[in-house]
Amino acid sequence: MFIKNKHTCPCCGYLTLDAESPGSHLICPICFWEDDPLQYEDPDFTDGGNLPSLKQAQRNFRRTGCSDPQLRVHVRPPGRKDRRDPDWQPFAPEG
Repeated sequence: MFIKNKHTCPCCGYLTLDAESPGSHLICPICFWEDDPLQYEDPDFTDGGNLPSLKQAQRNFRRTGCSDPQLRVHVRPPGRKDRRDPDWQPFAPEG
């Protein structure tokens, strides 16, 4: 899904990417996830463009607002104009 030419970040679900996901290798300004196609295909994979797996990054985002707490300095909170993709579902269950 996209709104105003923005595509969904696989980690946080916000419409922030300027190219189609997965696989754009763009970095989400809200959660600092790099859109890595290998980590999308295998959400438990930890040896891609991101140190945590996609599942762990989603858990981190729910807890800290960042895909990797060590990179918190690079993120921004969602603003009033930011929208989450209503069709997005996390790989990582709540809890």
